[in-house]
Amino acid sequence: MIGRLGVPGTGKSYFLRSAAALGKTVVAITRPSELDGYTPDIETEVFWDEKWLPSLDLFEAGGYGKLLRWVNAQLAKPEVKVIGVDTGSDVSDLIRHDVLKLVRSDDLKAAGEYGVGFTGHDNKLKEFLNLLQVAALRGKHVIVTWHVKMKEKEGTAPEIDRKGDVAFEDRLLPVVATPFRQFVAGYFSLWLYSAPSNEGSTYYTMAKADVASPAKSRVRFRKEANLVRLPNEVKPLLDLLDNGGK
Repeated sequence: MIGRLGVPGTGKSYFLRSAAALGKTVVAITRPSELDGYTPDIETEVFWDEKWLPSLDLFEAGGYGKLLRWVNAQLAKPEVKVIGVDTGSDVSDLIRHDVLKLVRSDDLKAAGEYGVGFTGHDNKLKEFLNLLQVAALRGKHVIVTWHVKMKEKEGTAPEIDRKGDVAFEDRLLPVVATPFRQFVAGYFSLWLYSAPSNEGSTYYTMAKADVASPAKSRVRFRKEANLVRLPNEVKPLLDLLDNGGK
């Protein structure tokens, strides 16, 4: 499982589209604008709650259920080599809609006392990520793109900076509707970030953690791999693993 993170326009979808070099690739699109750039050799399906319009008192949501069934259907297709999701951040929104449709609200706090809405969201996101792990166990490559945002790391004590002000430790975390954003990385074998080139017009992939970016890898790269400047294409990146990407 590969998680590819970055702000919009930093090569996430390009990275996912490049997986077509590995074989038949199917991609769940969770925002219609993400369709731009996909070619006919990649099978796409759009999951979008078009009638989720709280301002018009419309709270119709079915995208998450359809997405879950779609992913489950791919497990039985031996010809499918890559399952992609573009983006996981929007899956979080589909789940939020699914949790809130019965209470007709756009706020997870309205779902009930004791954080029922937040727990409901997290349980469904875990369900989705667990299904993707099943796909990986079945021998399929799984790639999920995520939008990112700087967030305070929860559960840590604040520090006092040089000016005497209170400062919290920040992390570049995936955009997810709840604090579960801190645990999403644990489901992935590779957790990769956008790394701009010197020219700034193209992007590489970074697998080296720093203070802000908790990139990680459960697999080992070859010694010659530059973890700060990995190729932004799936096959060349997998070829840099010490097992040859198998």
